[in-house]
Amino acid sequence: YQRRVRATMVKIRACVPPVVMLQEIFLILLCTKVDKGKDWNWFLLFIPIWLTDFLLFLPACFETSLAIRASRLARRGESILQLESKPKSVKFIVFYFLFIACKVTAEVLMCTKYQYEMANLKYYYIFLPIILILLGLFISSVVITYRSVVKPPSVTR
Repeated sequence: YQRRVRATMVKIRACVPPVVMLQEIFLILLCTKVDKGKDWNWFLLFIPIWLTDFLLFLPACFETSLAIRASRLARRGESILQLESKPKSVKFIVFYFLFIACKVTAEVLMCTKYQYEMANLKYYYIFLPIILILLGLFISSVVITYRSVVKPPSVTR
């Protein structure tokens, strides 16, 4: 068990520095554009954020392939213990993909609004994907809290 925890921590530590570095590059580019009035394209300015999204999207693809492999093993009647780690649930994977899709959609809408002045996008169109993300997080936290507080009655025979 401790080896598995250490291996997971090593994976997390390996992913954190590139993500933090890309976020810092984005903030530097953003401050330079806003402060000095550079005429940079907003889509090019958001490339570090999109690279971060890609780095966070890769584990979801891995978990999806792991879940598909686990379902194939279960259909054949073989043990899932052959897998290196326990696959995530399908609901979690779908939620993660929707989270990334909503985040990227909000970023593209934001870039479109700021790059093209003629695009009369209202701010509520831009923030609608973010509101959907927050609504999904709220619902999932309520469900998790409800399941931990209200335990289903045990069936006795």
